Amino acid sequence: MRLITIFSFILFLSACNSTEHSSKASFVKVGVKPTEHLASLSFHDIKPVSYITSLGKIPVYGDFKPHDKEVAVYDGLFWEVTPMGQYVYYLAGDFKKNEKGLLRFGSQNTELRVEISYEDDAIDVAGYEMSYEYEQASRGSRLNLSDLQGLQLSSIDSLLNKSLTVDGSYYSRGIFKNSELGSKTSKSRFKFMKYKDNAKLVLLYEDILKPQNENEEPRYLKIIVSSKQADLDAGALSSLFKELVSVYHDMPYSRLSGATRM
Repeated sequence: MRLITIFSFILFLSACNSTEHSSKASFVKVGVKPTEHLASLSFHDIKPVSYITSLGKIPVYGDFKPHDKEVAVYDGLFWEVTPMGQYVYYLAGDFKKNEKGLLRFGSQNTELRVEISYEDDAIDVAGYEMSYEYEQASRGSRLNLSDLQGLQLSSIDSLLNKSLTVDGSYYSRGIFKNSELGSKTSKSRFKFMKYKDNAKLVLLYEDILKPQNENEEPRYLKIIVSSKQADLDAGALSSLFKELVSVYHDMPYSRLSGATRM
């Protein structure tokens, strides 16, 4: 309990140390019960800006350019997730909505998301975890994204080294052979899970973007593409992942505002 209290205090200090010229999030304290907070919200009419037809008409809710100065944030977009200062550049997924029109985080079968964080603690944690997880994944399977072409999501286990669990499910993780994927400092990996007729694939790209000038702040870039729709075209999903990495991996520095954390 004491460790949790100390960690929470560190997060609070990190949020409060931002300057007016910083892209760090504003600290927001919610002092009401979730049900009361929901009742006080206004309705959000969140509409798709386009659709991904290669995945069966998946709604796209955000499609910002890497150099855009105004992008989406979690507050006013998602429900059932705690905002931690993320700026969202791209978002697509078959999300369910709550009664106030907000996208229910975690309700989707398929999701594509590109986000950046300027938060010091998020960058510190991500820097450690992405290196650790990549090292663990490198002991598993290796594949090219092109290997997924022509396959349904549920059938890609034939390409992977699998770990069988006690309940009969399969689990596999690994890294990509594509050396040209993103920057040299990035870490890319995948996870695959399968149980009977159910399957889930997660493609992940992470990078810590270091300042190039003294007036810049470090940033944590995360690109995640995932689906648990067993009959989905895995090749189309992997192509979209590669496209997002190509577009966003070399993100120009921008001063953003509007992100919150709790």
